[in-house]
Amino acid sequence: MEEKHLYLYVNKPNNVMEAGILAPCLVPEEYYLNNPICKMMLEHGKIPEISKKAYLKRMLEHSGEDRLHSILVITEPVNKLCPKITIGKLGHFFETRELFQLPSYEELKELGFVSDLIEKCKKDEEPRLVEFPDYSPINWLSIDANLKGFGGIRHYQMKLINDKIPVEYVKKTDFIYQ
Repeated sequence: MEEKHLYLYVNKPNNVMEAGILAPCLVPEEYYLNNPICKMMLEHGKIPEISKKAYLKRMLEHSGEDRLHSILVITEPVNKLCPKITIGKLGHFFETRELFQLPSYEELKELGFVSDLIEKCKKDEEPRLVEFPDYSPINWLSIDANLKGFGGIRHYQMKLINDKIPVEYVKKTDFIYQ
């Protein structure tokens, strides 16, 4: 049986291999100062300044308190053979991030690192609390290249119990060619 993992993409530069995976509330201020999302949000008038405080306030207003203590994960790394992931907004998203592998949700839960799991799919679908992630393959060929982040990709918001997954459970990896 194939081993299950979760994957997440973190903006470059980051300190994941020193500090582990951190919920937004624990991420250091300097990360937000170099974050391309913060720069884009400032340009579009969504935050008044580039700072951790401004970003977290925006996140709180739009996604609620739990998002400040959660990370977004997918069940397989993006398929680099899909040409859409190298163009448009989606291509920029992947170019500006590093890929990290985590143990399965089930293992992380057993270790006491995670609690709730919310499945998010398309923007027109309501997020829903699920017991386990769907590890079935993602159809990368159906993905819109102009998505912002994971907007149309099945992904999960995973609440971290202590806002952190220690570095010993994190593996930095490269894009996997499938």
